[in-house]
Amino acid sequence: MDLTPRPPELPSMGADVTSRSQTSLLSATRVYVRIRPFNQRELQESREPPTSTVTVAPQKNIVTVLDPSSNYRPQLTYAFERCFDSTAAMEDNDQESVYQHVGRFVLHNVIDGYNGCIFAYGQTGSGKTYTMLGPSGLATLGAQQDGRRPFSWASTPRGARNRCTPCTTPSTLDKSVAPSETLSGTDSMIIADDNSQCMEGLIPRLARDIFQSLRLKHKNNSSHSFLVEIEYYEIYNEKVFDLLAGESTGDKSELQLRHQPTCGAYVKGLVRKKVVEEKELRKWIRRGSVGRHTASTKVNERSSRSHAIFCIYVVQLTLDENDNNSCVTSKLNLVDLAGSERTGASGVEGKLFKEATKINLSLTVLGRVIDALADLSTGKRGVFCPYRDSNLTWLLMDSLGGNSKTSMVATVSPNSAHYEETCQTLRYAARAKQIVNRAIINEDPQVRQIKALTAEVARLQRLLCERPRLEHSNDDVERLQDRLLQLEQDVSDRDFTIDELRSQLLEKNVAELKKLDDENRRLQREVKELRRTNVTVQRLQSELTAATKENEQLRAQLEVLEKEKKELATCRLIIPHGDSPLEATAGFATGSTQLHLGHITLQNIKRLGITTERCNYARLMDTVTRCALQATEQYEAMLQKNTALIDSHSWALRESLQRLESKEWAVLVATGEKLVASFERKSAKREKEIEMQERKQMELSTSSFPTKQKHEKSAVHYKDEAQQAQKELANIVCTRNRD
Repeated sequence: MDLTPRPPELPSMGADVTSRSQTSLLSATRVYVRIRPFNQRELQESREPPTSTVTVAPQKNIVTVLDPSSNYRPQLTYAFERCFDSTAAMEDNDQESVYQHVGRFVLHNVIDGYNGCIFAYGQTGSGKTYTMLGPSGLATLGAQQDGRRPFSWASTPRGARNRCTPCTTPSTLDKSVAPSETLSGTDSMIIADDNSQCMEGLIPRLARDIFQSLRLKHKNNSSHSFLVEIEYYEIYNEKVFDLLAGESTGDKSELQLRHQPTCGAYVKGLVRKKVVEEKELRKWIRRGSVGRHTASTKVNERSSRSHAIFCIYVVQLTLDENDNNSCVTSKLNLVDLAGSERTGASGVEGKLFKEATKINLSLTVLGRVIDALADLSTGKRGVFCPYRDSNLTWLLMDSLGGNSKTSMVATVSPNSAHYEETCQTLRYAARAKQIVNRAIINEDPQVRQIKALTAEVARLQRLLCERPRLEHSNDDVERLQDRLLQLEQDVSDRDFTIDELRSQLLEKNVAELKKLDDENRRLQREVKELRRTNVTVQRLQSELTAATKENEQLRAQLEVLEKEKKELATCRLIIPHGDSPLEATAGFATGSTQLHLGHITLQNIKRLGITTERCNYARLMDTVTRCALQATEQYEAMLQKNTALIDSHSWALRESLQRLESKEWAVLVATGEKLVASFERKSAKREKEIEMQERKQMELSTSSFPTKQKHEKSAVHYKDEAQQAQKELANIVCTRNRD
């Protein structure tokens, strides 16, 4: 069920204009006004009988505002659905009359499958909670827990009259209302006789009659079944609290608001209770009302400090003679708003001042939303509706300008001290009357279409039956009969086609899902294998890097040894005469130059174990030279052997790495090409199937079965998977190139 508000293209509106179409109903908001009586405090403060600032015409739908600053002259006049003047003790102004005019209309709509909403709007102490809940077992329970005795309506004195429409009131009210003392104005207005059902408000009466109506439908149709669920929460200081979650422990935590395109705004974690009878429903209403935030102010002894929203969900399932099921769902929002108040007049401070500020802020946003929707109803364009500026308007988005039949009860005070608040309430009520909602029966679109075709068939059959027998042979009758047969055949063909397409799509989807699952698993295995191969390549690359570094180190050592060799070879074994402090006693002469052994050379010769004969220097030089040449040859042979061994090891390692890289690259390329080809084949196959389904669908009559959308989503899904696989392959190739 789609509860998302969709502001329609709104035509100009009258007082209450509705236009029914095949699938939707344009319905203006129904606005009612209720005037509370003077309370005991107001009667005691006035030396003379007080004069009401609001009068109601005998037609019961026109209210006039009187300005107390100009000797109660008429200032403004408004027309509403109905006005209830409780300052006059009349039987048609009691709780039962309010329910018959306000509640019954919404009840029938909810049972028929439409969404509904009733909300009470007005200043603090004007009777909103009394109108919505009434005193019986609800507000009295909360008052007794606070240590206060229940309150009641105050009887209007006989002398109290209105200057424009004088009337007298008996000393006692109707027999169902017991006169008693009243404290300052209260939203509860609790009656002393709290056991009387005649003083119940709209919510308890709707709770009782909803079950009675559903049981009556089940009695008339044994295939009819229903389910009723409820939610009860409050908005306190712009925070949402569940009134049903912690009814036993008293533990309440703040809940978060969420939004979905299909169902609109909702409260996450909100408890939804299933109820099977009215007693259980009324029990939850009482428990939730006890946990609501209330406080005492100068204006209102028991002032509601939060907005309370009571939601009833109804699901109805019916089987027709052809065993076709029809599921209809509906939602009913019953809203008891906190009253607006002037902080100076109410005398609130500290915590109460913060509460009053939040209440006035949310009601201000509600007024802005009402103004914006009223402008949209007049055809004004470019109007922004600030639903999300307050949690209250966000949650009531579907009831204000959306899929709902909404009623508003504006409660006002007749006291002259509240003249400004009364004018403001009536002004917003008049603006709310212009809001138009597009309400639809919440059922399956296919079932709705089948019903429309069935109704068309029945209409044609009735048309045939109503025609005279003499005209049965003309062309019109034959054409109607052909049309009737064609429609019946279309309906049967449509049902058969829908069932066949459903079964085919189900089988194809199951097979495709299985194939995709197997392909996905195979691809995951290949990806894991590629990752392991990549790890092996990285390990071999690291080993090659280490071997290369080792080779470079050995080459560096070789260069150092060669340098030392050169230095050793160029080292002079003999030095010229006169350079050493130790001179030899004998020597040999080469030409004219006389040489002798150096001191360092002699020490090295002794360390090598060569005996020196001072007399035979030539023999000594031959021996030393021979030893040096042998050592040099041995070192060079060992160095060449180590160099060859290092080169062969590096070459073998490099060849192994190249073979592994070529093998890895071939595997990657083959796998990538195979994946791309597989996805391209599947995408082409799916596109062909979609084209075939579209051609079949064009041949059939228009159906709401969403096959095309599903195939398009499947094709897009396959293309996305192919693109993802190509990206992953490209990433692996880039990684390999970088390495």
